[in-house]
Amino acid sequence: IVGENKAALIEAAKGVVPEGRELLFEETKLAGNKVRYTGMVVKASTELSGEDILDANVSYDPNALDNRPMVSLKFTATGGKRFGDLTGANITKRMAIILDDVVVSDPVIQTRIAGGTAQITMGSGKPLPEINEEANSLALILRSGALPAPITVLEERQVGASLGPELANQGISSVLVGLVFVLMFILWYYKRPGLLSCVALILNAIFLLALMASFGFSLTLPGFAGFILTLGMAVDANVLINERILDELAEGRPPLKALENGFGRVFWTIIDSNVTTLIAAFVLLETSSSGPVKGFAISLILGLIVSLFTALSVTRWLFSYVISRSKSDAQVKAWLGWSNVEKAMKASRRRFDFMKYGQMVSSIGLVIVLAVIGMAATKGFNWAVDFAGGTELEVRYAKTIPTDVLRNALAKSGIEDPSLQAVGEDSKHFLVRFEGSNISGAEGSAEEGKASATANSIRDNVVKLTSEYQPDVLRVEYVGPAIGKELRKQGILSLLWAILGIALYVALRFDMRFTPGALLKMTQDVFCVLAFYLFFQRSFDLTTVASLLTIVGYSVNDVIVIYDRIRENIGAHPARQLRENINIALNETLSRSINTSVASMVSLFGIFFFGTSQILNFALAMVVGILSATITSTFLATSAVLWSDKFQKKRALTQRAVVTK
Repeated sequence: IVGENKAALIEAAKGVVPEGRELLFEETKLAGNKVRYTGMVVKASTELSGEDILDANVSYDPNALDNRPMVSLKFTATGGKRFGDLTGANITKRMAIILDDVVVSDPVIQTRIAGGTAQITMGSGKPLPEINEEANSLALILRSGALPAPITVLEERQVGASLGPELANQGISSVLVGLVFVLMFILWYYKRPGLLSCVALILNAIFLLALMASFGFSLTLPGFAGFILTLGMAVDANVLINERILDELAEGRPPLKALENGFGRVFWTIIDSNVTTLIAAFVLLETSSSGPVKGFAISLILGLIVSLFTALSVTRWLFSYVISRSKSDAQVKAWLGWSNVEKAMKASRRRFDFMKYGQMVSSIGLVIVLAVIGMAATKGFNWAVDFAGGTELEVRYAKTIPTDVLRNALAKSGIEDPSLQAVGEDSKHFLVRFEGSNISGAEGSAEEGKASATANSIRDNVVKLTSEYQPDVLRVEYVGPAIGKELRKQGILSLLWAILGIALYVALRFDMRFTPGALLKMTQDVFCVLAFYLFFQRSFDLTTVASLLTIVGYSVNDVIVIYDRIRENIGAHPARQLRENINIALNETLSRSINTSVASMVSLFGIFFFGTSQILNFALAMVVGILSATITSTFLATSAVLWSDKFQKKRALTQRAVVTK
């Protein structure tokens, strides 16, 4: 029987297929994504299995004039004997080759085949490339059948029906609140020029949403976090532009020239600062196997690309349009914020000596690094199931449930000594965490092949035993011990690759005096975030790796601007001491550093208001990282440039002394 409706064919064959036989189908793809099903009645028992085949490959029939391909088979010793008996008893009959209850081939047995080898000659009547493709596909299927491949659940994540819409609403609210706070900050500080930056930011958000929708990317909660963070980081480019235009006005240039120079001089600074963050995001995308973390990386990458476009194109057009409609230079200066320039010029006479405190800040940083190493060796991190392996169950009750009742339900379900954490203060929302070793009465259940099913069974038992409190299972996450260790290793490698990639980029874009400082500050910022997780024993999960990689990118984003101004000062004033050039650059970029850091932190306010415990940890870690990045950019990275310069000069003098001798 043949047709395109498989269900109708099965219905038509009811009562016709003899006992001991079954109806299977060969599938042929047709135009328009249609499939033609050809029904075949085969023996219900398997005469020969994939275990009897040693190998299968494509060769070519030397007797065929058209060089037609054929599939050569090699059997095991017992398989070869069984195949000989099978073919001898069924000459002129068809032999069905079946994979997943689908007939993939049905060659005619022409003679008894002994000797442990066989050939399947491919049919004619089709173009040769199509026959070659079928031969390769058949050989692959036969080889696959020779390999025993049991399915083992290494990682499983379930989200309850009520949690999905709730997370979506939280994500949207977080984005809107973060955007509003960022817009308010820019308007408060930059006044009318800030209005243009606000327009660019709103367009940035619209373009980013349009891009994600057009490519069909799904927004996870970490993806919303990436979306929010790009809005905060997009402010950096607009802050740089505004600050640079004001600098040009302070140097006495007319407004139009100040605008042209302002955008021209920040172009490569904006490119460099965004590329470093893009490197970290691409590393995260390529090395992470987690869907939510990939969602974060995608939203971060797209957001940074869009922000580059809006900052360098849209914002410039808006500034040019406003200035072209102004009637006088005085009006343009007033609109751009000349009063702020005058204040800055007065403040510039009172320059702060940042280099004076470089040694002290570096010493504090070293203490933090040693403390993190010591605490990690003794107390250790609070590894989430992502890295430790095990099961995490999040359940919310409609009624207040006593902790003892929940513990008893877990004990009756076979869980010994689970980790039970209340979320909030009303005893209705709990996180339950347990490992395979905590499951009593079944050592085998700790094996990765069974632990996932066991965890689901425990979930059902807990729901049943606490049904009077009306439980709602929000999510269940299971990660096997092997995949947990693999994810931990993957996270460390991701971090190292990101740091090395960014350091290489800095070395290519700047001279070697700047690279050690970038490496030192990235490392210091990572240790500061790790200190936060260790000291407060926050859950260390995959979103933590995302936050660390984002901080690495943001860290260099911050220092690139300072390095660029130092390099510019060195070129403009080569006679000045390097220490003085660094101090002047720090004073010139101080307002930008503070404003960018504040805007980035403000963008996370929405997460503080609406985020869940998991994403809240991410936001808190980002705040710690942003504060650390601002301090290390100002003191540690710049002091390292000074130390590197002294080392290179000392080395050059030593080499000259050796040559002279």
